[in-house]
Amino acid sequence: MTTYEYGNNVYDALERTFLGYDTVTERQRDTSQAGNPVLRSYVRTYRNANVFDNGLLASETLEDANGVKIKDTVNTWSFVDATSGAPVNLGFDPNDPAYLRLLDDAVFPQLTRTDDHFYNAGVVAKSTYSTFVYDNLGNIT
Repeated sequence: MTTYEYGNNVYDALERTFLGYDTVTERQRDTSQAGNPVLRSYVRTYRNANVFDNGLLASETLEDANGVKIKDTVNTWSFVDATSGAPVNLGFDPNDPAYLRLLDDAVFPQLTRTDDHFYNAGVVAKSTYSTFVYDNLGNIT
């Protein structure tokens, strides 16, 4: 049996749309035992500050039954203007909290780096990473 827990939903009033939850915890449970104890959990965090980055996986952590990390992955994203290829700053601007400056833009999210960490007894035992470069059409090169 699998149960889910959702945290911190985000609503974009300008676009009048739900952008998703920033955290989703998936717990896989052992139904052969009383109380259905947790076997393992996946904790996934998502970017959802605005319509351009909502739903992008920021990180995923696999934990054992006691909540000790087994593996985690952290994704790094960049954003470019789909027309010009120029970088787009999606950072929060207190003078433009609704991101009105971006309404006319077509923004392409690029996964630029993935960091994987493997744990032994909660301590990092191995780390790897992958980087990604895109051409002008948005294809990984």
